[in-house]
Amino acid sequence: MKKVFKALGIFIVVVLALLIALPFLFKGKIAEMIQQQMDEQLNATIELADIDLSIISTFPDFKLELNGIKVTGKGQYEGVKLADIGTIETNLDLMSVIKSDQIKIKSVGIADASFHVIVDVVEEDTLANYDIVKSTGEELEEEVKEETEESAPFSMTINQYYLRNINVIYDDRVGGMYAEIKNFTHEGKGDFMLDNFLLETQTNIDELTFKMEGIRYLKKANFNIKFDSEIDMVNSKYTFKENHFGINDLMLHFDGFVALPDEETTTLDLTFNTEKSTFKSVLSLVPAVYMTDFESIKTDGQFALDGMVKGDMVGDLLPAFNLDLKVNNGRFQYPDLPKSAENINIDLNLKNKGGSEDNTVVDLRKFHVELGGNPVDMKMLVKTPVSDADIDGNIKMDLDLETLVDVIPAENGEEYKGKIKADVNLKGRVSTLEAEDYENFDANGSMILEGITYNDPSLGYPVQLNKADFQFTPQAINMSELNCLLGKSDISGSGKIENYIPYIFSDDATLAGQMAINSNLLDLDELAGSEEETETEEAESESSDSEEAVETDTTATEGAVEVPGNIDFVLTSNFKKVLYDNMVMTDMIGKIVVRNEKVLMENLDMNMLGGSLNMNGYYETTNLDKPTIDFKMAIKKFDVKQTYETFNTVKEMAPIAENASGAFSTSMTLVCALDGNMEPIYETMNGGGDMQTHMVKISGSETLDKIADAVKNKDLKTLVLDDVNITYEFREGRVWVEPFDMKLGDLNANVSGSNGFDQTLDYLIKTAIPTKSFGAGASVAQGLLDQFNSQTGANASIGDEIKVDLMIGGTTDKPTVKPMFGSGSGDAKTQAKDELKKKAQEELDKMKKEAEEKARAEAEKLKKEAEAKAREEADRLKKEAEEKAKAEADRLKKEAEAKAKAEAEKAKKEAEEDLKKKAEDKLKNLIGR
Repeated sequence: MKKVFKALGIFIVVVLALLIALPFLFKGKIAEMIQQQMDEQLNATIELADIDLSIISTFPDFKLELNGIKVTGKGQYEGVKLADIGTIETNLDLMSVIKSDQIKIKSVGIADASFHVIVDVVEEDTLANYDIVKSTGEELEEEVKEETEESAPFSMTINQYYLRNINVIYDDRVGGMYAEIKNFTHEGKGDFMLDNFLLETQTNIDELTFKMEGIRYLKKANFNIKFDSEIDMVNSKYTFKENHFGINDLMLHFDGFVALPDEETTTLDLTFNTEKSTFKSVLSLVPAVYMTDFESIKTDGQFALDGMVKGDMVGDLLPAFNLDLKVNNGRFQYPDLPKSAENINIDLNLKNKGGSEDNTVVDLRKFHVELGGNPVDMKMLVKTPVSDADIDGNIKMDLDLETLVDVIPAENGEEYKGKIKADVNLKGRVSTLEAEDYENFDANGSMILEGITYNDPSLGYPVQLNKADFQFTPQAINMSELNCLLGKSDISGSGKIENYIPYIFSDDATLAGQMAINSNLLDLDELAGSEEETETEEAESESSDSEEAVETDTTATEGAVEVPGNIDFVLTSNFKKVLYDNMVMTDMIGKIVVRNEKVLMENLDMNMLGGSLNMNGYYETTNLDKPTIDFKMAIKKFDVKQTYETFNTVKEMAPIAENASGAFSTSMTLVCALDGNMEPIYETMNGGGDMQTHMVKISGSETLDKIADAVKNKDLKTLVLDDVNITYEFREGRVWVEPFDMKLGDLNANVSGSNGFDQTLDYLIKTAIPTKSFGAGASVAQGLLDQFNSQTGANASIGDEIKVDLMIGGTTDKPTVKPMFGSGSGDAKTQAKDELKKKAQEELDKMKKEAEEKARAEAEKLKKEAEAKAREEADRLKKEAEEKAKAEADRLKKEAEAKAKAEAEKAKKEAEEDLKKKAEDKLKNLIGR
């Protein structure tokens, strides 16, 4: 027996030793495997503070804890923290760890974690900071699948999981959605390895805030969700039983199932209804009521909410659904306030028989409430909302806002005063309005706001609406009078809004309008400041991690301001004084047109920066990722210093203006694209113009200081440009200046070149510097030149000035100046000597030329004399030859004539003799017969 106990004791000691030793033996291997997987799969910076591995409390499984995990983005989201996780806890199958083939994860939990999700658009691509997997695609998916099937290091056989104290910020800037969740807890359990099992979950959220497109739908709402589902993995069917969904004080029960029979179809059969029937439960959905001492509110009345969803959802086809919401004789009153909200009656039905969205019917049969004796009534029936909305509704109210604070506590010291009186009726089809058949659509009534005062400390300025009168017709809402004060800003005007009903009920309708606005003072700085304060306040209340918010701000872009394509609005302005971004603009008159995703400015005139501006052009967001501007501006006598301090673009275009005073005028065209922060993309900038200076004085410029040092003239450290004309052009990310003449101190100069928006300089200044400025160098040169003149008898001089080219390079902060004297280079003394050599050579060349010209003249004279004598001799010889030739010709002529006469006589005699003989012979013949 002792041996048995001894053996048992030894066994227990060995087991305990193994239980203690195993975590240390395998901790390194698991840590290495985890780090390897993260490095291979994720494109992010992963920090892992600690790994804790134990076995005693979870035997026969390992318990693995990963502590202090931080996931930080790379690339576009460099430095932005995606996740900060306190603990990830898992239970690992012991034998799978020992065998090293596949590590099986039985349970997993995450606690004390913060996640910050950002979705944004960068250069036309939608990016999300959670997209940190290194690559995607079918090829990779197949690869991952093969690895999972053959040699994956992990496999999941989870029976239990949990999420505890999770905080999430979801910032979707593309979809215009923002959500923040505080203290999200979710626990679930179920045997996922079975084909049929029960999944039991419990979810709690302490606070959920949700905004979409600037409208806040939930503010710090509380959620309590029990969700148990029988899961049929084979048939993809999920059956719900005894579940509830609670938001604030409203609790819904729902039952039924959801099935996925194929990839395209979702089959639903669900019913839901409220657990409580008191009015207080639905009242909790109103943020203004729920956030202020909700538990102490006295309420009365009945509330009911129930509904169903049944049928198939395939593509755009919807299942049948029905929702009924009713409130009967509701009322509420805060114990510390004198008045109550009475006679609250609501009857709302929302239904669809199934199929098209166009089958949806919204029927608000009744909405009535009396707020401290102020009645509000509304009815609205909408059919066929997609194809051709059929509307029948009205709204009537008579409110004294001052009494509202007697019903609902004002937040943050808010104050309301004034009256709103409305009685508006709408009845007819939208297609009737689109066909401009206004007689068959009933739209009439009015809304008058008078004596409205609103004070909110967070806003930063009071709002006072003295009067606004709106009259409703089928065609338009006519505003015959508007008179209000926003802080120090006064606004008055009139106008109309057209096509407002089709715009509300149709996606492709355009809202049109015209308005004339007048103001003696429009302080946009005050108004913009208040908006920033509001955003800051919301950010502080909606962000649980201020450090993370700062990191996000440094990386994310604000986004371009989108101009809607379905707005056609013409604003005619006449503002006596406008304050904006430390600028004072007066007599602003012109037309602003919002149309076709453009904001057009037509002949917008104003006085500012000590001068005046006329502007035509547009801002366009056809491509929201890269909006464009195209402006033509005529500027007269803008103050240089004010302009530099006001516009960042001027700091890039003309950095030397930092050290300048005076004024300038210019006619300029500017075309370029903007980035996500509404800043110019300089590489896309084109345009240019002509500029005239008005007593522009530049001093304290490092570039001018270096020019003065280079040419040994301290007077050049100050430059005055008066009535100088400069032609410039924007291209290739630079400002190019065509050659222009100016005064550089007392010197005449010609300037040309360019400066880049990257602050680089590339300019050429051509000038001529007085010789006396070179001091000793010029004296030495003159002495050498005098010696040359005495030796050669020449009369050369060094001249009164020397030509210099100044090459300006480097950057605005570190300019470089390189003087080029004539065609050479070097210091002033050397260049003066070079000038002497040049003058001496010129004198020698001159003397040589004179000698050559004298020799050529003498030779020409001798040549002419010889030619004259030769011509005289030739004439004499010619005359003698002609006389001899004539005498010989006369002799030959006489001889020829005598010979010819003799020959003729002889021939005549022979002819006569021959004729005589022939006659005698003929006579003889005749006689002979």
